[in-house]
This record gives sequence, C-alpha cells and structure tokens, in this order.
Amino acid sequence: MFPIGKKETILLDFIGSLGKLEWLHYQSRIEDEWINDHFEKIDRSKYPPYTSFRFEKEVPEVITLLEDAIQSYKGKVEWCMTHHPKEYGTGVNHRILPTFVKNLRASEGMEDVNEYIENHYPDFGPIAYEDLVGLTEHVQLVFKNAGYGA
Repeated sequence: MFPIGKKETILLDFIGSLGKLEWLHYQSRIEDEWINDHFEKIDRSKYPPYTSFRFEKEVPEVITLLEDAIQSYKGKVEWCMTHHPKEYGTGVNHRILPTFVKNLRASEGMEDVNEYIENHYPDFGPIAYEDLVGLTEHVQLVFKNAGYGA
C-alpha cells in the first residue's frame, strides 16, 4: 500500500512509514470523475492539498511530534493539524491542511471551500502543493532528530 508515490501524497507516504494506517484520504490534483457514461480526468490542482489519516494503533508521542513539527514549520503556507473522533467505532481521524482552509471552513455560510479558493485565490492551491514538499521535509527532519528512522 505504501508509498502511494504521488506528488500530493508525499506527507501521507511519510506518515504511513510511522505506523500502519487504518484509513487515509487526500486531495488529488487530478481526479477521475464519472461524467455521463465514462470517467474523465478533472484538474483539481487549484484545490488546496490536505492529508487525512487514522492509525490502526495510534501512538500519542507520534501525534504530538507531528503537531510540533507542523507548528514549527515556517514556509510559504501556514499549516495546522485537526483531530476528529471516528464517527462509528474507535479511533481518531487526523487532518493536516493549510490554516487558511481551516479558517474558511469555520466561516459561516461557506458552502464549498475548494471552489471558493479556486475562484478567488487561484494561486493558493499550487503554492500550497509546492509548500507541502517543504513541510514534509521539515516533518521528516523533526522525526529524524527525535530518533525515528534513519
């Protein structure tokens, strides 16, 4: 299953190396969408990236280190990590996303954040995808300095 190996899964691929994931989701730049009677490739590169996951067996130290790494990153985009209990059963879903997107989602009356960003901030998604590489490198360094991996 890992690594997925897409540009937009660089952070998810690293997180998957930290422990077995029970669930994952991410924003794809190109999505297959069913239109009429066939799939078509739809460009979603102006939609900002996010990385969502749930560990099969969560280690609190790993989550804390991830949060610390994300908060200490200084790049082109400010990132954050949110947590939501799994709707049915046990476990916690985690999402890493730009703080700008999180704040828009919290705005009243905001229907489709991705379309809003695509229409009003068309450069944000591509900048965030580019910055996802820097965020991932920073997270990897924090984990390496904490004694995880080689």
